[in-house]
Amino acid sequence: MAKRQAVNRCSKWHVCSKRRATGYGKRGVRPTNLSIGWGPKGCAIDIPHLEFRPGGFFHYAMKFEGAPTMWGHFNYRQIVTPERIVWLNSFSNEKCGIARAPFSEFCPLEIENTVTFTEGAGTTTVVLRAEPFGETAEEHKFFDELCFSGSIEQGSSGTFEQLAEYVAKACDQLR
Repeated sequence: MAKRQAVNRCSKWHVCSKRRATGYGKRGVRPTNLSIGWGPKGCAIDIPHLEFRPGGFFHYAMKFEGAPTMWGHFNYRQIVTPERIVWLNSFSNEKCGIARAPFSEFCPLEIENTVTFTEGAGTTTVVLRAEPFGETAEEHKFFDELCFSGSIEQGSSGTFEQLAEYVAKACDQLR
């Protein structure tokens, strides 16, 4: 399948820092870091498994008050410290098997996410790019509708806001 040109599939986030504010590095990503900042605001995160390396995976449960638990799965494809992370993201079940999204049968089973970190003038810019992976025509159309409606950016903004708060606290502790 030919790689399609993505349109409007990015979210940007900026944070000021004297150090690279990527949240990963020599010590790697830890479950405590992810449970603090991953997912939409207002949800609790349980992390049964985290193996942060190419070929490794992250299995998590998002818990919202008064709603069923939503499970997710990352399959890490590429980790280039401190420049980028590439992973396949999918909804999953409790046993870590790939599952359909609870809100639509047309949501792609897998979405390839690429997050890049660039530094300039004391600011780290984090860019998240999401593309459907191995999708059908109906799934591609649904994904485009999510992108153009702003739903994907809205979903990732909660994570970015929490990450900004976490990094700001960490930077304050370094001063």
